[in-house]
Amino acid sequence: MTGAVQARAATDPLSAALIACRALGLRRIGLLSPYIPPVAGPFRAAFQAGGIAVPETLSFGEAEEARAARIAPASIARAASALAGRGGIDGVFLSCTNLRTLGIIAPLEAALGLPVLSSNLVLGWHMAQLSGAPLAPGITCRLARTR
Repeated sequence: MTGAVQARAATDPLSAALIACRALGLRRIGLLSPYIPPVAGPFRAAFQAGGIAVPETLSFGEAEEARAARIAPASIARAASALAGRGGIDGVFLSCTNLRTLGIIAPLEAALGLPVLSSNLVLGWHMAQLSGAPLAPGITCRLARTR
């Protein structure tokens, strides 16, 4: 990608997620996905190939990408809490750039006592890291406090 656009740096949600997990010292995450297992499975495998264990997963069972944006943030928060309640993880990852998660991450972290990451959060954080730009004001999650 960097060669095609002659960019100094590039990222994507999965690469950013792996880097963010390492920045927070996460080794075992719970993966929450909106997708059916054939779609969510490769994400789990990619985390594991990147050295992050995924002992727990939970899915909303959506087969269509467009429907993920319709999942209410309150439903995502309840599912993340249920996932974290299973134990054996040191963080939660909310997978999908269509999920509306930014407003629930900090409250979830406070409630669960665990770092909570999302596809869009890690992508924005990693872009800020690569460019030297700050994150948007008001983002107060654990990842925002890493540099």
